[in-house]
Amino acid sequence: NVEELKRIIEKAEEEMSDKGILKCGWQAINRMMGEYDGMRRGDFVVVGALQHNFKTGFTLGLAKGWALYNKAIPDDPSKQPMIMHISVENNLTDNVMQLYVSLKENETGEPCSTTGLNQDEVVAYISRRMAENGYAFHMARYNPSDFTYYDLFDLIQRFEAQGYEIHAMVFDYLNMISKRGCTG
Repeated sequence: NVEELKRIIEKAEEEMSDKGILKCGWQAINRMMGEYDGMRRGDFVVVGALQHNFKTGFTLGLAKGWALYNKAIPDDPSKQPMIMHISVENNLTDNVMQLYVSLKENETGEPCSTTGLNQDEVVAYISRRMAENGYAFHMARYNPSDFTYYDLFDLIQRFEAQGYEIHAMVFDYLNMISKRGCTG
């Protein structure tokens, strides 16, 4: 069927274009991703390493880099592009402070203390920096014993129903969540 083949080729060209490539903050990682120098929206990437080998720091850095180094261009102009960082391992307080320190130290080149901070200033700073290129940035922490794959799908659908277009999601420690409801 010539018409069907044309549709397949058109879809392949669309999927293989550089539109939607997300560059992270590390040039070597971008180069490692191949000819497009970044990760493609919709790709599934697994980050594997032994315990205490900076997996959370790396994945938090990916999410931060995607928001900082890419312009948020939605596929659907009525939607707000979003980057998500979900954790079922670290406390949200730890991840937010790690994000703040990383942003501040990269910007100033100086060590950043986490003591004696003005909460309003920290909130405003993180919010402003992560939204500079048009992305909504969502961070959350869930209890892995209570959070299931169905909850993850529901979360995505809720954000989409609220008018967001999720361009990338980091899920720190997917294997820890409850498998309740999964079969096979």
